[in-house]
Amino acid sequence: MGANETVVQPLYGVWKTEFEKFNSYLATCNLHYYQQRVNDTKGNAKGSYVCDIRNETFEKLI
Repeated sequence: MGANETVVQPLYGVWKTEFEKFNSYLATCNLHYYQQRVNDTKGNAKGSYVCDIRNETFEKLI
């Protein structure tokens, strides 16, 4: 395994949160930009938020 690799175990479940709490949480998250979509003109998302479901914002249901 190289220095830039990380091994993680699968995670299964269903989580929920309230929209207002999630919106506030997103203000603290990093935005990951997709390298392949920098010049996208088809309307695809150019990035996504990196969320940690271990945060108290989320409640595990299953």
